Amino acid sequence: MIVFTIWAITFASLVVHATATSCLNCAALDPSFNATLQSQLLMQSDVFFYPVVVQKTPACSNSLNVEEGDIGNLYPTIEGEICSKFSRCITLFPNIPNTTFVVRGCLESVLRYKFREDRRLQSPGCYLLRSSPSYPNVLALEFVACVCEGDYCNSASVADVDSSSAFGDSDVRPLGTSSDLLNSSTLFTATFPIALLFLSVFSV
Repeated sequence: MIVFTIWAITFASLVVHATATSCLNCAALDPSFNATLQSQLLMQSDVFFYPVVVQKTPACSNSLNVEEGDIGNLYPTIEGEICSKFSRCITLFPNIPNTTFVVRGCLESVLRYKFREDRRLQSPGCYLLRSSPSYPNVLALEFVACVCEGDYCNSASVADVDSSSAFGDSDVRPLGTSSDLLNSSTLFTATFPIALLFLSVFSV
């Protein structure tokens, strides 16, 4: 009976892993960000998990042409992650022109509860997310979240986006499909809060 139970658990585990989605799991920081801007990103606790433990490498901000099983050979500094709840991968970065800051991984491990449980973000596509800071000294920033379905689908390069439209009453605004946005040869002109520009230029 014990042997059968162990076999059943092992078989169930193999089935889950065989059907689960695998995503690229890495992060790239932006060396052009000063300490103040870095700390603002660190305190965006309602949008995403800041990449403290995630493997950090500049290669993460590039377009990653990978196929299942080739990650270790092509990009030894980038890991894979098996999703346990949602079969969705995500590429997330702040809506700041020419940024190299990016986080890639499973939807459930990158987004905080408020956004990962939002049904709109369960559909493949790119979305503009607006943070709602809990503290007066933390800025409300905008982030681009591109959601996709399929093993290692979160491999496209980072693009600037047009955020000129108003959010209205929502913290989520659709931008289009991830393939249209991230694989487009023509990048849009990004706009971002004046307060963020002030921090980036004048803070030390």
